[in-house]
Amino acid sequence: MRALFGLYVERFFPFVCAIFAGFAVFIYGLKLKDIKNVNELLAATVNVSAILIGFLSVMISILISITGSRVMKRIRENNATELLNSYFFWALISGFIVAISSMVLTVFYNIDLASAKFLTALWVFITTFFLISSFRIVLILLRILKNVVEEDEAASKPNYIRPDGKKAFPHK
Repeated sequence: MRALFGLYVERFFPFVCAIFAGFAVFIYGLKLKDIKNVNELLAATVNVSAILIGFLSVMISILISITGSRVMKRIRENNATELLNSYFFWALISGFIVAISSMVLTVFYNIDLASAKFLTALWVFITTFFLISSFRIVLILLRILKNVVEEDEAASKPNYIRPDGKKAFPHK
């Protein structure tokens, strides 16, 4: 039961946090044009999202290269590949949306629209979702890579057995 609860928290945490952030910005009535140095903020958001998208893409290629490891076999046996794929999918898609929306908003942030408050809240929502989703998948992949490294280290340790059946190097 506890593991199931943890899975639900892991799965929905980015979405819930993004809703709260977007709702708070909407209630507060913040508009992009009210933010000091908004152009720099939007440009930095494009850069950070591009870097994270690149990092996630590299992590996918690393994951593909370790498909034969015991860790990846356990992931497949537990039917977690679909979940892992969805985490990647949502992080990458939201990253592209953040980058594109930030570029568009760089041009139009100063236009006084009736929906400016909503657009700002929507941008905060998707940016928060992207950042937390990216953080989530990076943490998961670091755990996977740690297990792969530990698996490789265990496989490479010598296992010398003396004639009396005891290990020759018990400290290793």
